[in-house]
Amino acid sequence: MNQIRVGQIGFGAFGKNVWRALALYPNINVVGVAVRDVARHWQTQPIINFLTVDQLLGLPNLDAVAVVTPLATHFDLGKRVLESGRHLIIEKPLAGSAPDCEKLKNLATRHGCQVIVDHTFNFSGAIKTMAELVKNGAIGQMRAIELEMTQWGAFTYVDENVYQLLGSHMLGILGELVPLDSVKFVRRNDLAFH
Repeated sequence: MNQIRVGQIGFGAFGKNVWRALALYPNINVVGVAVRDVARHWQTQPIINFLTVDQLLGLPNLDAVAVVTPLATHFDLGKRVLESGRHLIIEKPLAGSAPDCEKLKNLATRHGCQVIVDHTFNFSGAIKTMAELVKNGAIGQMRAIELEMTQWGAFTYVDENVYQLLGSHMLGILGELVPLDSVKFVRRNDLAFH
């Protein structure tokens, strides 16, 4: 089995989860994690190879990099990863604007790299089951879908847009259920069933 050498940028609350998930796969070797304060992280987690972003991207034989950082950093870090010739695994959303997403797509093509955008909930059993029920017509004709997300806790990044963060989850889930080009978005108060 070929070893895939993966680096990671970001080690916040969700970054720790991604690191643990990557470490579960026997063919993935997490070779380093880039953080802002290398010394502080070495003191708390000495078994992990903490580096700067430049050090991580300078490692030889690095196959892919997972970017697990705030949205405001996605474009710049994704660009650096792709320009270094590494495949990119990035948390949703890919970037803060459609033009930036297009630029990352073009960079990936130019450098022969793949980009994977992690939409966590799309891989959950509950979402897959719902999608199968809808596809098989088991719940009848769908006339409306209401999605609500609760229990998210505090948002700690003041530059983050809650609609971009949660909206991308909502659209990801919705896209598993119906073709997004068939969806009409309305406010809850405007719904009327006849």
